[in-house]
Amino acid sequence: MNRESYLRIASSQKTRTENYAEGVQEYYNLATPGYLGGWGTSFHLPPFHDGQTLAEALVAQERLLAQDGGFHAGMKILDVGCGIGGPAMEVAKHSGAHVTGVNITAMQIEIARVQAERRGMGDRCTFVEGDAMNLSFADNTFDATMSFDALCHVPDRRVAYAEIARVTKPGGVFIGFDWFCGEGLGAEEYDRLIEPVCRTFMLPSLISLSELREHLTAVGFQVDSARSGGEIGDMTPVWDIFDRAAENSLPPGMSDRETFAFEMLCESFVATSKAAREGAFLVGYWKSRLPM
Repeated sequence: MNRESYLRIASSQKTRTENYAEGVQEYYNLATPGYLGGWGTSFHLPPFHDGQTLAEALVAQERLLAQDGGFHAGMKILDVGCGIGGPAMEVAKHSGAHVTGVNITAMQIEIARVQAERRGMGDRCTFVEGDAMNLSFADNTFDATMSFDALCHVPDRRVAYAEIARVTKPGGVFIGFDWFCGEGLGAEEYDRLIEPVCRTFMLPSLISLSELREHLTAVGFQVDSARSGGEIGDMTPVWDIFDRAAENSLPPGMSDRETFAFEMLCESFVATSKAAREGAFLVGYWKSRLPM
């Protein structure tokens, strides 16, 4: 996809929604090398606790989710929007469960498979190309489902949540972190602060935590908890990292495509830090379960 086509898709909520699969795949084709270089193999935004490095905060967040989800050996866990597999491998290693990761971006699935074999996790993790809006698994396949900062990319959360409910066994937990907008934002505030985040990260739109509760309940989940990541730890170090990254100079010798990706990421970091510091953007956590 050329730059002009990408920018056309990214330009509005309507075009991002209508072309979300194509847009998300190209976004991660562009952004994954930068994420690998600056963030590691786990592409999510963690709450920090005193003295943690980014790598430590990421691992702690993944282990917290596995613990809260009650994951253990013998369980089959689905990771929706698995990226290049970092969270899936850490959760499998920490809990003893088998984790199947699904992701719409073929390039990331290939990286995840290579990483799993390299880390000796090939028998503990499976990675499958697929769409959260239309999962290829049979009903009641998984004991639990998790997701890290990924479902914000789908154009209809309720459809994705319904698919997750379908493939999760009765009594199973659906738990995760994702990106949300603040409660009660007016149209002007949403357009000023949230739309730049959505445009630069190729997100159709963002919902609030109260809308998350409504959508999960509508498809059959009982919501135990839905809260801001700021209630779990300190999110400020994430925005500080974004601000520093956005100040980096363009490295020499980059191709036009690499330059575009670098500039896009810098713009997205500025937009997200601004929205978060003004209270319009947040990383949220939820834990829900299906009735028996």
